[in-house]
Amino acid sequence: MRRFLPLSAAALLLGCLVVLAALRLGPAPATSPANPVRGLTTPPTTDPAGQRERRTPVVVVIERISPAVVNISAESIVREADPFFGGFFGTRQRRAQSLGSGFIVDASGIVVTNAHVVQGASSITVTTLDGRELKAQVLGSDRDADLAVLKVDGKNLPAVPPWAPRRTS
Repeated sequence: MRRFLPLSAAALLLGCLVVLAALRLGPAPATSPANPVRGLTTPPTTDPAGQRERRTPVVVVIERISPAVVNISAESIVREADPFFGGFFGTRQRRAQSLGSGFIVDASGIVVTNAHVVQGASSITVTTLDGRELKAQVLGSDRDADLAVLKVDGKNLPAVPPWAPRRTS
C-alpha cells in the first residue's frame, strides 16, 4: 500500500499534465508534403474546409508525442502443469510473449509502459518508430498502478517534447 500511493499520485499527476498541456498547446506548424511523382512540394492551401478548427487539443498532443511512442515485446518462460495429468509428471515450460506500447520520456532512454507487459519477462525489446530494436531493462514497476519504467541504450532517441504554455500574442 505504501508503494501504491506515490505511484498512483505520480500517474494522476502525469495525466493532469497531459490534459493541461493539451489545452495549452497551440496548433502545430503547417507543413507541405512532398509530391512523389514530380519531386515538388505542394503549395500551402488556405484551409477552406476548416481543418485547423477541427484539430482538437488531443490531436495536437498526439501529433507531438507520436515519434516517441514505441512498441514493446517481452518474452518470458512460463512453467505450467500438464492439462491432462496435472502436476503428476511435473511441469512443462513454454515461451510466452506479450506485446504492448509505451513512450520515451527522456532522450537518455527512459521508457514508460504498463507493468503487465513486462512482468516476469526474461527479455524485453523496444522498437522505435524508425524501426530500431533496442534491448531494455526494467528499472522499476508497480503492479498495482500497472506502471513500469524501462531503460534502453540508444542514440538520437525521440523523447516526448517538453511542454510549454501556448504563447498568445
